[in-house]
Amino acid sequence: MSTFAICIGAALISLLTLWLVQLRLGTLLKGAALVMGLPALLWAAAYARREPSWAMCALALMSFLIGFPLLNDQARLIVHYGLIALFCAPLLPAVWRSGIMRQGGFKLLGLYFAWGLATLFYSLAPLFSPARLGGSVLIFAAASLCAAQIDDRRDVDRWLGRFIVSFALLVALNLASIFLLPSSIAYGMGEGGGIATADNPFARFNGILGHPNAVGGLALMTVALSVLYWPSLGSRRKILLGLLAAGALVLGVMADSRSPIAALIIGGALFALWRYGFRAVPLLAGVAVGALVVFAAAGYAVNQYVTRGDLATLTGRTEMWQFVVEKIKERPLLGFGYEVAGAIFQDPRFPVWWGPYDEGAHSSLHNGYLSHAIGVGVPATLFWLVIFLRPWVVLLMRKEDPWRLKPAVFVLVIPLLIYNFSEAALGDFIDEAGLLFGMMWAVAERYRLLSARSLAADEFLLATNPLAAARGEAAATGRDLVFFPLTRH
Repeated sequence: MSTFAICIGAALISLLTLWLVQLRLGTLLKGAALVMGLPALLWAAAYARREPSWAMCALALMSFLIGFPLLNDQARLIVHYGLIALFCAPLLPAVWRSGIMRQGGFKLLGLYFAWGLATLFYSLAPLFSPARLGGSVLIFAAASLCAAQIDDRRDVDRWLGRFIVSFALLVALNLASIFLLPSSIAYGMGEGGGIATADNPFARFNGILGHPNAVGGLALMTVALSVLYWPSLGSRRKILLGLLAAGALVLGVMADSRSPIAALIIGGALFALWRYGFRAVPLLAGVAVGALVVFAAAGYAVNQYVTRGDLATLTGRTEMWQFVVEKIKERPLLGFGYEVAGAIFQDPRFPVWWGPYDEGAHSSLHNGYLSHAIGVGVPATLFWLVIFLRPWVVLLMRKEDPWRLKPAVFVLVIPLLIYNFSEAALGDFIDEAGLLFGMMWAVAERYRLLSARSLAADEFLLATNPLAAARGEAAATGRDLVFFPLTRH
């Protein structure tokens, strides 16, 4: 675990150096960065073939760092899809042998991707759509293989611990960028701009992630993973985990990324109500009152910082969404092609055809549900949503939770679903939030499949061996679930 993290860290630092030295420092340092970083990256990819969960961790790092502002579009494209292929393609034979893709929701999601493939024939973005589909399918395959190797809570803890290491590295790099990077990069180079203006005198922090919203997403996911991993740690490691979550929240506040922070607060409140019931109400009310008092006492400058932009239209989103909805009505069943997103803004009827809306398919719709509906149509979007929600609904309906996945519903799944209303956050296993959301779904779906098989085995035992049932040896008592792995490697 530590060796892999060190090699990934070396690769990342070397690649970051490579990006930075293209400013002024010459060919020698560029070559040194490649000599140090490339072997570490190749070793990490080879190691990930033996431990596929590390491949997902490396891709999570890549999905955040791909937005680094000094990386040009051509290099970003090569690095993005090159690393997806490097870490995921070698896993495909093992994925096929596992049989997981022919099981339950994994099979259904394969049908969804097959429909995405069909939409390529009429896509508005004939180059962009195949690239996005190929990347999503490869990461989906890698996530499925990781899930196929999870059989109990210890495996879940192992996976969570590896993701925590990856997110800790991201938080550390961004905290370091506050002191090591020029403010013009750390606060202003990203799309959507952290640069201070007369209307907004506060610069939004984007660090090395290229956009303030990516920093907010990092805060949401880091805190959520910390809550999920917390019960598995001793007291000393809990202190370190708490510091990690606090550092991520500090970055989120500096980025003034309100949507993910608001989603995290809502998820945290729901988690408290689920965990402690009515006992949590006075505490939540006290926190809310305290927050209002602090906000009122903070003064005009802080209030202006928090309430920046046109909140009535969600900083212009609702006006743009009206056009998106009208476009969906034109082709509600078929859509306009997988992940075409902002390609619809090329329509001459779109009233705002400049600025962030003139980048074709790279322009965001700032709503993941509308983005799916524009791409693959309304029925396929509903199909996608049902697939991803089913294992969580089944989990909540059951009393047993031996893998301790229920807290993830409140601290991660619901906040990301809320976040997806204001940003196109939940891509299909691709981009920052979509990758973690997809991996958590794969784990929950694996649990659903194993528990269903265990329940079927218990029912068979009860029907064929009444003596065993009388002795309480069957798992129908609800105290023990016996899981039978679908596959092992």
